Amino acid sequence: MGWLETIQDFAGRAGDALRELPFFFKTRPRLVITGVGAAAAVCAAALAAALLAGRGLEPETPGREISGSLSPRAIPVEELFLPDEPDFLPEVLLGRDRREQWTVEDALPYWTDPLGEESAPPLNRMRRIVDTIMERVP
Repeated sequence: MGWLETIQDFAGRAGDALRELPFFFKTRPRLVITGVGAAAAVCAAALAAALLAGRGLEPETPGREISGSLSPRAIPVEELFLPDEPDFLPEVLLGRDRREQWTVEDALPYWTDPLGEESAPPLNRMRRIVDTIMERVP
């Protein structure tokens, strides 16, 4: 017997039991009333125990200490806003004195020769383009 047959057999037995429930309630009313009353009594006892257990809490419990440490606190104004800026602007302080004249040695690290060795191939290409244009002109 496989698992499918086992499930079908159980479903058949459950269906038979459900069909017999009205007959059970009609023939044994005292047993049904006693069972319902017992279930209600157990639920009432559990509810009463839960309510009474909640009343016995002491004010200094660990849960209240944690909630007290996480309670909102006032934030100082200094932490929320930037301080006021001064009404004056400080003078610009140069890192060095300005030079009146530059020597070749001073300007050499900043100078790139536009007709240097690196620019020779583009210059040759431009000359060829100009030469082809000039040859086509009548």
